Amino acid sequence: MWQVVTDEHYVRDVSGKEIAIYSGSSLTQWNIWGLDNIGKINADTTRNYYLKDHLGSIRVVLNSTNTVISAQDYDACLTYTAQAGEVGYPLENRTYNASAMRYDFTGKERDNETSYDYFGARYYDSRIGRWGQVEPLLDKYITVSPYIYSLNNPIVIADIDGKDGKIKIEGTVVLITVNIYYSTGEKYGLSSDRVDLLNSMVFEANANWNKKGSYEGREVVFDIKAIETTDERIEDINANPNGENIALPLEFMSQGDIDRFENIYQVPPGVDEYRLFMGSESLENLRNDVGSHEIGHLLGLPHPNQKRTSRDIMGYSINRQKPRKSNIDKILKKNKPRPAEKYIKGVNEVS
Repeated sequence: MWQVVTDEHYVRDVSGKEIAIYSGSSLTQWNIWGLDNIGKINADTTRNYYLKDHLGSIRVVLNSTNTVISAQDYDACLTYTAQAGEVGYPLENRTYNASAMRYDFTGKERDNETSYDYFGARYYDSRIGRWGQVEPLLDKYITVSPYIYSLNNPIVIADIDGKDGKIKIEGTVVLITVNIYYSTGEKYGLSSDRVDLLNSMVFEANANWNKKGSYEGREVVFDIKAIETTDERIEDINANPNGENIALPLEFMSQGDIDRFENIYQVPPGVDEYRLFMGSESLENLRNDVGSHEIGHLLGLPHPNQKRTSRDIMGYSINRQKPRKSNIDKILKKNKPRPAEKYIKGVNEVS
């Protein structure tokens, strides 16, 4: 027989934000909203304010006189030691009156009865760094476990609702997530050498784009991933991309673009908005910065005016430089980061 331990009710606005919490018919707290949940008004009308880290985790709670009434640090361990895989669990001897916090890791509410964090789509167990239910978008992430949190990158990525990655401002970080989906199926499938090329491009682009960049005092972090999925999912994204990207084999490139090259077996990768065509050129014959160049196009950067001689990463010069702060500034100026998710539109630069 089930027994209700607490009798709490939530008042939400049209977007789903928790505005007020009641215990029975008595008000427990009003949440204070700015860019996100920044504090609360208690039933006795006293106010508390939250200090958060770059993931949105509440580290300190202050009262109206700036006195600390609660504080805690969170584990970010992914090595399987005595504290096996803890991500977001309070560190021992690093808490002060933690029971005063209703919201904890990444700003989500922790259920006192189960110690699970509620993300909306599913519950998260910070004691083992895993979800309690499978990934709702399982068909998009078939190469990773459906139970892992934030693709095993919890220091950088905040999984907002237990579903997909986001492009957003979070505390002191501007996180730009570039997901490139590909298939090995019959219709849209990449061959094994094209998959190897894609993974090489992603690895190189992550290394080169994650140089020192900032925006309004915040660090800029790029998280670029190649994710295997199904032909059906590729078709869905192609019809309605919503900020996602797909990698396609050469035959889906327009014949006009292919005909610009003398040798059908030496066609390099190219981008048309959110579609990355993997071409036919062998990996050893491609430049070692082709990933940074093509993913720059996915991020909305066009070729410069003098593309044949420009040393910019988006140019064709044999001496072109790696991505610079000026390239990052162009992306951010064009796309104005904000706390909510922001889609970045690519450009048509196949040749």
